[in-house]
Amino acid sequence: GVIPFGRKQETTHIVDEVVAACAQLARARMGAIVVFERDAALEEFVDDATRIDAALNRQLLVSLFVPARDNELHDGAVVIGKNHRIDLARALLPLSRATDLGPEFGTRHRAALGITEDTDAVAVVVSEERGEISLCFKGSIARDLEPVMLRRALIGLFAGGRATEEMPEEAAAAAEVGKALALVGEPLSEPAAEPVKASQP
Repeated sequence: GVIPFGRKQETTHIVDEVVAACAQLARARMGAIVVFERDAALEEFVDDATRIDAALNRQLLVSLFVPARDNELHDGAVVIGKNHRIDLARALLPLSRATDLGPEFGTRHRAALGITEDTDAVAVVVSEERGEISLCFKGSIARDLEPVMLRRALIGLFAGGRATEEMPEEAAAAAEVGKALALVGEPLSEPAAEPVKASQP
């Protein structure tokens, strides 16, 4: 059976590992896409992928994206399955159908956006050019998130309605990022990232 994303401690652990890995990848300017599978099975949307089926930890996640000639897995996305394991690597995702994406959005961002247009998945992208971490959900993108903000947004997204009693701070931050992501009319507008910057000391 499917393990729901509701188990708070497990969810928090998974999010922490992904955020730590993304922060390290961003510092090292290594590009990455990490996709969280939610209700929709991602298999059918992925063109080609290598099955990994491994316990999730930050070191393994980072190593999958090291851009070495002998690491054929580093290109494409890593998919974290409903079972909270690293399910697939080198996954080729459908590219976004959005026509108004600026030139700063390369294939990696288009792929991360694309999977969230077609499914309820959540995708985190690390850009190798700017070492910037972005979050994609429902065809929108919140750009240049600090790791602490990314963590709160992910926990808020996965905690669903129960976030308010359990994690008011995370819920509030997730709502803020949610608002940024909800500018669907102009999902790529710069102001989306502004509140994030302002809340940083």
